Amino acid sequence: IKVGHWDYVVLQGQSYELSLAHPETTVFIYAHNLDTIIRAYNPCSETMYYMTWGRKNGDTASCPTIPYLCTYQSMDSMIRLNYMQMAVVNSDIVSPVGAVRHYIRQYYPSIELYQSDESHPSLAGTYAAACCFYAAIFRKDPGTLTFNPGISSTDALNIRTAAKTVAYDSLHYWHIGQYDSLITARCQAATGITDIKPHANVMLYPNPATDAITIQTENKKQLVQVYNYMGAIVNELEISGSTLLNISTLPKGIYFLHINNGQQQTYKFAKQ
Repeated sequence: IKVGHWDYVVLQGQSYELSLAHPETTVFIYAHNLDTIIRAYNPCSETMYYMTWGRKNGDTASCPTIPYLCTYQSMDSMIRLNYMQMAVVNSDIVSPVGAVRHYIRQYYPSIELYQSDESHPSLAGTYAAACCFYAAIFRKDPGTLTFNPGISSTDALNIRTAAKTVAYDSLHYWHIGQYDSLITARCQAATGITDIKPHANVMLYPNPATDAITIQTENKKQLVQVYNYMGAIVNELEISGSTLLNISTLPKGIYFLHINNGQQQTYKFAKQ
């Protein structure tokens, strides 16, 4: 980490530790300490959490004393919750590998994601993680990938579809893009370079706002979706250049503006 000049630094906890009910006094502290070091030595980078997954049939060894570890569903849900909370606390982003695997288990149950130990990923499970990280890091559609690691073409296609649906189509939900402007400002302050641009040339003002927000972007048609904090779409429109977004009827709170301009950018604004 202290070598510096990383674009992303990925942190991954041990799945059992992240499946416990109260990791705030253990895992969260160490994640925060690492995140602080990452920012100090890599002001232009971003911390990304590798969301892991529940064991195939739960953690049988821990089941007698910790009942919610008895099944995959409950163990996986706790892991997801803790990774998301850790990301919010530290203003970091998530590569939702566990959520992609959950989708695959639900919609493509014939795909074996586990090795025989029912914990570590199979070849298909590793491919699912790779497709998810492709979406999270490059903000590109994994459905367009052609690489196959040696699994059936049908399984590979279904895995790419899952990664697109869960990760790429919902980048805002995993906070990807939410902190672009903060990272740019931090990078400029540390390097003294003032012409660093965020991933997309987009401006929102005023922010916070009461009645309307101006979206200033490129002079080409782009699809904009507005999400509330629960991830529900509350508005959808097509913009070009300078566009006035009416938010007067929205309840007060935090919203996410998702722009599909080939880079899938997400910005946060507050309604007062």
